[in-house]
Amino acid sequence: MELNETLKVLACVRQGGARETYPEYDAIYHRMQKLCFTVAKVLMTMPLGTLADLGDREFLGIAPYKGKLEVVALQGYDDACEGDDVFWNFLGPVPYSDTDMGGEDQIDELSETIEKWLASPVFHQMAPANKLELLVQKAEAWAVAYDTERAAKGYNRPS
Repeated sequence: MELNETLKVLACVRQGGARETYPEYDAIYHRMQKLCFTVAKVLMTMPLGTLADLGDREFLGIAPYKGKLEVVALQGYDDACEGDDVFWNFLGPVPYSDTDMGGEDQIDELSETIEKWLASPVFHQMAPANKLELLVQKAEAWAVAYDTERAAKGYNRPS
């Protein structure tokens, strides 16, 4: 399966359907995404269910979504967590696409953490091996339901 390396911009949809972007953050956000794609390529060579352990219960993984592999960030994850206990951040385009990565300092901090990981990788194996895929399916179902609910309330959102 191919890795989706489409660069995403930070954006949100305001009440009434107006899409707001933050071009001042695109360069640093794209740098972070490209680093994540590098990690993803390493993970693609590993057994199913392998995560990049960034430390402090933060991980990067890859999971199938709409026929491609997407990079997924997990914060606060441990093996006892279920989908509702994990803060998800899909780094590629998905239906629920309001993205709040914080400001420039937070994005740069994540980029620096990923660079340190690339210099000295640490891995974590999920059990069962397909757990990330199952959690992503659960998150995807939530995102579709969320978008449907918002559309019913008149918040038109681009997917």
